[in-house]
Amino acid sequence: MASILLVDDDAVARLTAAKFVESMGHQTAQASNGAEGLEILTECTFDLVVLDMQMPVLDGPSMLARMREGGDGTPVIMLTAESSWPRIAEVMKSGIVDYITKPFGFEELRRKVKLAIECGGHAHSMADAVTTSAGERPPLPQPKKLVDLMVVDRTKRVHARLRAMFPSRVTMDAFTGAHEALASANERMYRALLLDADLPDFDSVALAQRLRELQPNAVLAALAIRGSTADLQSKQRGFDSVLYKPFRQDDTDAFVTHHLEHQEYLLRDRYVLELAPFAGRPEQRETYFDRLSVDLPEALKAVACASFSEAIVDVGRSVSPDCLLLKLLAAATVQARELGVGLLFVGTKEAQTALASHELIRDIPWFGTVDEARASRKMDATPARPHA
Repeated sequence: MASILLVDDDAVARLTAAKFVESMGHQTAQASNGAEGLEILTECTFDLVVLDMQMPVLDGPSMLARMREGGDGTPVIMLTAESSWPRIAEVMKSGIVDYITKPFGFEELRRKVKLAIECGGHAHSMADAVTTSAGERPPLPQPKKLVDLMVVDRTKRVHARLRAMFPSRVTMDAFTGAHEALASANERMYRALLLDADLPDFDSVALAQRLRELQPNAVLAALAIRGSTADLQSKQRGFDSVLYKPFRQDDTDAFVTHHLEHQEYLLRDRYVLELAPFAGRPEQRETYFDRLSVDLPEALKAVACASFSEAIVDVGRSVSPDCLLLKLLAAATVQARELGVGLLFVGTKEAQTALASHELIRDIPWFGTVDEARASRKMDATPARPHA
């Protein structure tokens, strides 16, 4: 088991990569920019850093340069959406063990992480790879175009109906046959594949398996008539989800929220954890809290890893106080105690009145603003040093 630091300003991509790396048996910590990454590296050591190139505050190459200037030789894999050779060559000379061009699949991430760890960061010398023996640069893999949805259905009316029901920001390719869908899956990267579970001229299950091989990082959903044989097959043969015909707006909205949503649900600034405002419909609130129940524990771990003795959880005006918010804060309180991190809550008077009497969180101090919470503890940007 290795410890890996993931540094990326895209919270969704970072969390998804972290879950996958953890499924490989490794431990992870996360940072949203290079400055946070350097801060964590002062308190914790890692076997590998997976570092995005383009980030606010401090970008990947700058973080890498500071690591090397400070004598930190931790192996680094760089994530880049750039195809410019001079930029990548410059980073290679700064000392990385490998790079991955975005968007990437989990299989590539698994392979390169495994190789970097097994070889102790010396999988191969990227500085030596800047030129070949013939003095020419090696070819770079060109990033595949990223499309949100692939729809495979024999009826063009289904294509039109889904196009109308999904938001305009969701990009979509539609196909009536298996062969054109497979050809596109070879050329593009998709976030979700919607496949007719009862194609007339092709085995839908076999097509699904082939598409899964070509798009291992995509959600695979069946398009099926409720209660049909195809519906039963879709549930039993490896599909991740089902959209039922005739389509309902609530179902397509839920699909977007679960599988295509880019929203950050939690914002972290060192020890301040701010719940992003809830902007969905009432029936989507449970999904909102499901995402927070994943993001908040990860953020608390990052606070502990950076050796801050306390964390401020800013509920703000994100949602009205109810049992879902209470459950989230109670779980955070239990986790914080296990990590040895004190909590301070920030929220409205309404939230404090509704939630502060609960037995798990009644001893947690509440404040009206983040500045008030900071002032109460004289908190600043310097993390507390661990006890000897």
